[in-house]
Amino acid sequence: GGSRGGRLAGQVRGRMVGAGWGGVVRILVADDDGFMGQLICDFLRGWGHTVTMVEDGPRAQDALGLQFFDLVVTDWMMPKLD
Repeated sequence: GGSRGGRLAGQVRGRMVGAGWGGVVRILVADDDGFMGQLICDFLRGWGHTVTMVEDGPRAQDALGLQFFDLVVTDWMMPKLD
């Protein structure tokens, strides 16, 4: 339920801050599942981070070529990418 998700969120946030990411982090989310990708983006934006979302591997590669990201969150299996 909600408390498990809250604990996980606290653990992830603690690791990000512990790694020196105390401020705004630029994050690229690459996920072909629109619902899951949006859920992750909303979660990260709720912490005040800057988030860009793309739907597939080539778009993720394009985004990485256009700007710097501190962190990339990606789906295990990405369409159109070997």
